Amino acid sequence: MLATGGTPIEAGAAATPLESWTLAPDAIRTWAETAHPGTALVYARGWLSARSGAAVLARRLRARGLVTFVQKSVPGGKLYLMQRLSASPIPLGKPRKAKAPQMDGDMARVLRVLRLCARHQRVCPCNRDLGREAGVRNASYAIQKLVDAKIIESRILDRVKGTRLISIIATEQRTALPEGWLG
Repeated sequence: MLATGGTPIEAGAAATPLESWTLAPDAIRTWAETAHPGTALVYARGWLSARSGAAVLARRLRARGLVTFVQKSVPGGKLYLMQRLSASPIPLGKPRKAKAPQMDGDMARVLRVLRLCARHQRVCPCNRDLGREAGVRNASYAIQKLVDAKIIESRILDRVKGTRLISIIATEQRTALPEGWLG
């Protein structure tokens, strides 16, 4: 059976040109949990962004060997289909939370210096000085990885001088503001 959001496609139905839509990831997840092998689902029509929630979930299901993809050209655009392969039940549930961030050596060394600065109410050093203190080549990259891992928050105060305010999320400590800064 072929379904679009749970309803069969009507044979010979006229399609409006450029009518695009995408199913919500929750609808796809529900279908994937209950579908029988061989069942197909139209999860998008027209233009499909590779970064959309539907496309990301579809790729995850394919990577797990649960579905295969099919594209069909129809008047007015393309249909994006997935067909259920496996008969085994799959507990998709809610999307999994990200694992705890993995600290590499540079991140740990930079974080150690930032914690010392916060503990002693020092101004955060510029990238060059921070790299020298921490013993790393690229302090800016280590700071960005710490921000991405949600270990610290960084607020640029002056791009020319390279001053920033660092807040360490776990301890709620932050580095001192530079002299004369009112922010």
